Amino acid sequence: MIATPGMIYQVNTLGGKINDAAFEKQSSYPHRAYDFVSELQAYASAPAHDDRQAVATTSILKITEQHGITRQYVNYCSLEFSNWEHAYYGDNYARLQAIKRKYDPNDNIRHPQSVKA
Repeated sequence: MIATPGMIYQVNTLGGKINDAAFEKQSSYPHRAYDFVSELQAYASAPAHDDRQAVATTSILKITEQHGITRQYVNYCSLEFSNWEHAYYGDNYARLQAIKRKYDPNDNIRHPQSVKA
């Protein structure tokens, strides 16, 4: 883990049952084949820090994307991701859209990056 004032970068190892390919067909978690995932977190204690941390976070996300890191964990969402559907859900997005059409045809559950029907 790397921590600087207001920011944390952490690498988490995966393994065990999370890497079981049989579960991939039963869930929308597309990262099962990876040995680790990382996360970038930013915390602001005052409004003046918000802009600096937002700019730094966006810059880091762009650097990682330029170096081929295109998958992201949906619980750490960002409007900055250029292809969030693939980043969060991989090849599962179309299946999630079908579920959305079945259980939420009126799009009652929505936000800027919610699954679109």
